[in-house]
Formats: sequence, C-alpha cells, structure tokens
Amino acid sequence: MPPSNPFRPAQNIRNTIADLVQKLPAYDSLKLSLDPEDETPFAFSLCGFTIEQAFTFRIPVSVSPKDVWTNCDQKTRNLIRTADQKLTVEQDTNLSNYIRMSLVDQPAANNSHDFSRMEKIFEACKQREQGCVMNAWDEAGKQVASIVLVWDDKNCYFWQSARDRTTPIPGANMLLIWKSIEYANKKGLTFDFDSFASVRSAKMIASFGQSPIARPQVMHSSVLYKWERAANATLLKIKGSALQYCSKKKSI
Repeated sequence: MPPSNPFRPAQNIRNTIADLVQKLPAYDSLKLSLDPEDETPFAFSLCGFTIEQAFTFRIPVSVSPKDVWTNCDQKTRNLIRTADQKLTVEQDTNLSNYIRMSLVDQPAANNSHDFSRMEKIFEACKQREQGCVMNAWDEAGKQVASIVLVWDDKNCYFWQSARDRTTPIPGANMLLIWKSIEYANKKGLTFDFDSFASVRSAKMIASFGQSPIARPQVMHSSVLYKWERAANATLLKIKGSALQYCSKKKSI
C-alpha cells in the first residue's frame, strides 16, 4: 500500500482545534500547557493563540531507577537517604491528607488552591484507578509531606505537593519524589515532573539528573484583560518609583 498522505491528518487537527475554539465559553484569559509531543500548537496559532515554550523533566520508563539514582546530584541522594531513615512513606487515595498538608504549608489566607475543583478532578482519576496520594510521616506519627500523582496510559504526573516547613527532617519532598519515580517505573509509565512553579523548584527537580524537555503553552486573552494587566503593571511601577523617591528624600 502507498504511504498515507500526511496532509489529511494535519488538516483534521486544524479543523478539530478550530471547532473547539469556537465552542469555548467566554473567558478573559486562557492558558493551556500541552504535552511535549502534542501536535496541536500550530492549529492553535492559526486561531489567534500565542504559543510560548515552558519546560518539564521526564524519566522514561526505559530508564531504570538505578540509573536515575546514579545520575542524581550527590546532595539529593544524601537528602533522600536521610529522609528514608527517619520517615515512613504510605500511599493512599485520600486527597484530604494532601489538603491538610497544603493548609499547613500555606494557611487558608494565603492558599490559592481551589480544593473543590481539585477534589472533582482527583475523584475522576480515582474512579479510573489513575491517581494516588503519597504521604510522609515522622516517627511520632506526624505528617510532614504529601504529593499527588495522576496518570494516563503513558505518563505518571507529579501533580501537587505540600510539606510542613517547620519539620526538622530535611528531604521529605525529595523522598516522596523518589518513591514516585519508583512507583511509575513499576507501573510501566514515564514519570513527568509536570513543569515547576519557581526557579528554586526547577533547580531541585534538575538535581535528579534529567535533561529539560520543551513543553508548548498556548495562550489567549481578551483586549480588556490585556489593558487591565498593562494598567496594573504601570500602577505598580509608579508606586515603586514613588516609594523609591520618598526613601531617597528621607535619607537626605
């Protein structure tokens, strides 16, 4: 048989995305993080979306935990060893363990998580047996860290994490990540760190010795939203300049 024409599948992707965009509800700002192997960014760009690039880290199922351990930074290995000696890791499907830990990590006044929506997402994963919670407990039976994993047929994602920042035991999160890497490998899944939220987190994840992988992000905003963001940025700049001026005036 002659090889299939690549035009038709690409056209189907463009038509599907165009149809999806037309059916989206009204929004001020939309941001989608796509899989590194996703084939839809070009189709989104034709619909007026902006395409940017973020990064994640992945450990393919073909890479054994032994090889990952060898490639880890020495400090990371030491933290994992120390935490493993002092903490007990347990796995369950009780999201309340994570939520409790999240509120310890960031009290309600500063916590931006939408726990109601998170519970709905995790419940759907749990019904399909595609989600779990890893918890670390100290010798006194106190929970000190928690992470949430969700997965599909190919990848296991490091979805959420929280820890007790007052615990004297270092490396709790590192230990949970390591246990998750082992868990994903046993399930025959690639472990995906699912990007990162800060420079500090990126450096911590990079210490596991994996190369960063580009991950496309598609974004679109209304004109009103862009104006509002620009106005807020201008006000902050003016406020900063005014504070700097007052500070200099006081020092004269």
